[in-house]
Amino acid sequence: MKRGKMVRMGGITAAVVAIYAATARAEVAVTFPVDAGDGNRNHANLTLDFSVDGSGNVTLDAMTPNGGAVPQSVVNGWDGAVGTISDSSLFNTSFSLVAAPVGGTLLWTADLNGGGLGVSGTAITRIDGQGAETLQWTFSGSGTVEFKTFSYNNRAAYGTSNLRVIDDDTANTYMLPNTAIYGTNDISSAGYSITNGQTLSFTTAAGLSGGDDVAGASLYGFSFDVIPEPATVGLIAAFGGGILFIRRRFMM
Repeated sequence: MKRGKMVRMGGITAAVVAIYAATARAEVAVTFPVDAGDGNRNHANLTLDFSVDGSGNVTLDAMTPNGGAVPQSVVNGWDGAVGTISDSSLFNTSFSLVAAPVGGTLLWTADLNGGGLGVSGTAITRIDGQGAETLQWTFSGSGTVEFKTFSYNNRAAYGTSNLRVIDDDTANTYMLPNTAIYGTNDISSAGYSITNGQTLSFTTAAGLSGGDDVAGASLYGFSFDVIPEPATVGLIAAFGGGILFIRRRFMM
């Protein structure tokens, strides 16, 4: 009987863990394409508002303070479905990521490569300047955003071209291969995560041997997961413990 109890209890515990693992994640991806004919446009900031419906579908509404017809049209073109969230505690909620520049003006890059975001100053089409230019994304909402990838475009033709990614406690420099002007970097193992009011920054590294001020790239997009507040995790754990207690009572 004791052996049977242990097997049943272990199965319930595993089931609770499996339920949490299956429901605690979101997968959202955004990109910033711009047609060549739309020109380089200045923006004080960019706001990405995300809404989650009652089934976990995530919809993006991107906004710019630049009231011109072209900027409004381009940013509205980024709107639409961008992923799903499976954790029911995040259903019927909303959150946002707001981009603001440091060391220049936020703008998008319009050329034959397909677009991206840059900071004016050293080279208007990129984030560069050996750390002098930064594009900061501030999160507003509940839960934690965990970044998984970033995509870049318009990489400068220098062997030291890089993007440096920084959050509250993690900073890494990613060298961009001198084999293509665009690409995607998997940063899931680095542990970049931000909560309400915290910031993820894209900049470049300073002091690289042989580094050049213009050795950067534009930010084309990124993907991230969303996990619920720790209190939600506690409720799930408490729920699992309650099941174990009830089953133990019935089996005694």
